[in-house]
Amino acid sequence: MMQDAMRLKTVRMTMVAALTLPAGVSGAGDASFTALGDLPGGDYHSRASGVSGDGGTVVGVSYSLHGTTGEAGCCEAFRWTAATGMIAMGDLRGTSFESEAMAASDGGTVIVGQGHVGVDLAFRWTLASGLVALPELPGGGIGGATATGISRDGTVIVGSDSAASGREAYIHSPRGIFGLGDLEGGDFGSEARAVSGDGHVVVGWSRSEEGVQAMRWTEAGGMEGLGEIPGGTYLSIATATSDDGAVIAGYSFTAEGRLAFVFTDAAGLVALDDLPGGEERSEAEAVSGDGRLIGGYATSDVGREAVLWTADGRLERFADRLAAAGVDVTGWQLDRITGISTDGTVIVGHGLNPLGDREAWIATLPTPCAGDVDASGDVGFTDLIAVLDQWGVCPGCPADLDGDGVVGLTDLLAVLAGWGVCR
Repeated sequence: MMQDAMRLKTVRMTMVAALTLPAGVSGAGDASFTALGDLPGGDYHSRASGVSGDGGTVVGVSYSLHGTTGEAGCCEAFRWTAATGMIAMGDLRGTSFESEAMAASDGGTVIVGQGHVGVDLAFRWTLASGLVALPELPGGGIGGATATGISRDGTVIVGSDSAASGREAYIHSPRGIFGLGDLEGGDFGSEARAVSGDGHVVVGWSRSEEGVQAMRWTEAGGMEGLGEIPGGTYLSIATATSDDGAVIAGYSFTAEGRLAFVFTDAAGLVALDDLPGGEERSEAEAVSGDGRLIGGYATSDVGREAVLWTADGRLERFADRLAAAGVDVTGWQLDRITGISTDGTVIVGHGLNPLGDREAWIATLPTPCAGDVDASGDVGFTDLIAVLDQWGVCPGCPADLDGDGVVGLTDLLAVLAGWGVCR
């Protein structure tokens, strides 16, 4: 019976590989789309949780031979590189087997996530050590911890755990582990979902006087609420941030459902567009290092679709972006983006493959053009207008192309020098 299941799974993997044909385009780099497969054993199923800042390592979870939750064999953490393919990461030693990798440092040298030893524990992985449980916050008993974000150099890890007062976001660094507290008002509770590439800004949610609210935390400023999209239940969650923490993305409940948002100090919390048709439901789950690209999903009359939002708020189906770059993903239903590399050229997510199985994927896009403020694939009037609109001191603004914290003459010259189509 087990041999028959494995044989069927091998056939399905071969068929998916034959139906997934990477394509290249000329111009500023090649575009491609690659299905990542899944681990041996269990039902065919894999999901990508994120990608390292350098774009070389994808992490996530797959059904496998070792998973013990249900007959499908869920779940085991994986890491993937182009050189190695998908590699099982195992689990913490305990009474049952269940693990998920959630974030990776540059080079994939340090990976964090959640394992299971009868209770949930956060883990840190290196090639030398394997999976090792992270210390827990004091006073909250054993279990309930997860690690959800890591800095690019692998020294700062964030997540949440059961603490003395309740659920609490934490930061783990060479100085040790400590809780981040929560916002004033309401019951105690907070969670960290991500950390900036430089390790200085933590984002997630906290209970507050108004309700569950998206938050950011810095060592200098402590925890700050980011607000919400007005209407409906007061509930907003920050899920991702740029390398310097200047651009934060997430989602907020509305009167009709929920919408993705982007937050900057200059503009505050701003709702992002949803696709036409279907219910009002979108979430932002990934941000490029420079904040010019935001990834997630939106909902249309065909269901959830993987989408990108550009710096100027323009919404684009990811399948359309791939098609424009010469990549054919016919037969796939791409319904979620979960990670974007620092330079915005590597994007990961998951969806339904041509055989109807959920599968993780990785895509590469041409290198962004110099001066392409809105990341549209060409440099034109919208980029020029963005520079003029954001002129002056504007740290973290998309039009600050040289990253000096000021939108000025050098940024304007970059737009003019890159003028034209450059997909």
